[in-house]
Amino acid sequence: MLKQLDATNKMMEDRNLFQFAFNNALILEKNNTFYIESFEERNGRICGSGTAYYPNQITITGNFQNDYPCGRCTLTFGASQITEEATFVNAHRTGHIKVTYPSGIVATVRLNDSSPFLFQSVIPYSRNFYNHSVIGFPCVTPDIIALSYNDASYKPNEVEDVAWLLKHFDVHQISMNVDYSDNALRNIEQHCRAMLEGEMILSNPKFNHVQSVTLCCQALIAKNRLNYMLPEISSLRNINTLLARTVQRCCSCELEEEEKKNCSRTLNGVLRVLGYSPCLRSITIVAYPDSTLNLSGGLFPRVSSLTLKGGCDGTC
Repeated sequence: MLKQLDATNKMMEDRNLFQFAFNNALILEKNNTFYIESFEERNGRICGSGTAYYPNQITITGNFQNDYPCGRCTLTFGASQITEEATFVNAHRTGHIKVTYPSGIVATVRLNDSSPFLFQSVIPYSRNFYNHSVIGFPCVTPDIIALSYNDASYKPNEVEDVAWLLKHFDVHQISMNVDYSDNALRNIEQHCRAMLEGEMILSNPKFNHVQSVTLCCQALIAKNRLNYMLPEISSLRNINTLLARTVQRCCSCELEEEEKKNCSRTLNGVLRVLGYSPCLRSITIVAYPDSTLNLSGGLFPRVSSLTLKGGCDGTC
């Protein structure tokens, strides 16, 4: 319903927007998170039941204690409509979770959150910025123990490439932030080759929902993180003197030659896989490690928006 609000309502404050959309339901707000339904604040902590709307576009429905979900809850990841049924203990998902994808795939996954990053606002180019996969977000190593599709169950080793895609490059998502310096993506084309045949093909809009993607070389960003983060923080965009200094430092930041080659190869592989995305319209490339980037072929001519931020020469 929030998507249906016209442009004039976009000027309303967040609380008023929620109040308008949910017909004057009881709403509590804390740390930019909105709790809607049967909640109350006790000794500065949110308790009760209902749905929490987090600034990272994750919603969680269930019981809450001390600001966080507890017990069995349902999570929805933004506009992708991927849902999880997970058990929370001390603000961490633990044990087996059930993930349902809009394509009809259902995965049973074993995971344990390493931290409560799930509830934190997204910080540009930090660990919780990248969402290669909803089951791997944030900072967990998921173990897919069962998959089903169209009511047919099978073991992950029978569909290894499908399981790999769900863990490392989940194109069910509408928007993705990808660290292409991640070693796990080096063999992306090999794993995705099987997805180009049969029913589960990457070019099928039933499975591939990606509309926008941001491709980052985190290995290069980490060498001068401030240079990349400051322009993304709206309240700091006018501090041009500091930005000029950091850009100068960025000019001297490069990867080792072998790492540069690996990142370039991985990026090319990711771009070729994204070339099968029927809905892709926007690409942003951040911190390209090479001195040149060929934009003449592949998927670039058909996207409506292409943004380049900070190559190895420091240009933005």
